[in-house]
Amino acid sequence: LIDGSLEEIGAQVEPEPEMTRGGANTTPADLIETADDAIRQVVAGVGTFARGTVASLVGLDPALLKQAAGMLGSELSQALTKLGENVTRLVSKAVAFIVQAYDSLLAALGQDAASALRVQAAEWVEKLQQGEALTELADALYQTDDMKLRVAALIEGSGAPGPVLGKTQSDVEALSPSFQSRIKLAGQIRAGLGLLKFIPAAKGPLELATGVLYLALLGYVVVAGADYVDAPRLARIGRVPGVLETIQTGLIPA
Repeated sequence: LIDGSLEEIGAQVEPEPEMTRGGANTTPADLIETADDAIRQVVAGVGTFARGTVASLVGLDPALLKQAAGMLGSELSQALTKLGENVTRLVSKAVAFIVQAYDSLLAALGQDAASALRVQAAEWVEKLQQGEALTELADALYQTDDMKLRVAALIEGSGAPGPVLGKTQSDVEALSPSFQSRIKLAGQIRAGLGLLKFIPAAKGPLELATGVLYLALLGYVVVAGADYVDAPRLARIGRVPGVLETIQTGLIPA
């Protein structure tokens, strides 16, 4: 089960090491390419997680999914409490898993943000189920084309020397592995949810609660991705400086 909040655990997940390209001879073009790569990797990671989540939702009644999207945290808590009164020990463990996972998400997002994100995630899932391309959807959500233009203009106008560009390049390169560590954690929670499908009593309230958490996980990953690319359209979790903020901090003197 989950021990601690999602953000606390995520901070403990070691990111995969990555070869850095930063150096004294780094050019503005090099840093722009690195920033574009970081944005692409975040978008790709969100898209892959979304694809897996949509696959996990196969077989869930669409009406239940809509109900899950609109369910308040207090309603979920009441449903799980009622469910846990007369169930087997196995189902009780499943309920405890859902409660802990959901509490971790609330700690990261906040109740109001989590509720809004479940609705957004349900709309996203519906579009994906209708065949909309993952990359196009994520690019539109994060406004990546506009973000890349802003990043390029900032770098080209900074006049920063090679060593400063190189240090900033290394900082930007570190963003993608850090984001992947959070996707890995969300994926582990999702894998645990997948096991609940094999519990005979998983229909009804437990299935509904599972749907809530699937949507909450997707919402968390989408917003975490927005955090890492500094997407202007989405409210950010605010835990990390994203690509744009990292470059601003590295190139513009305080």
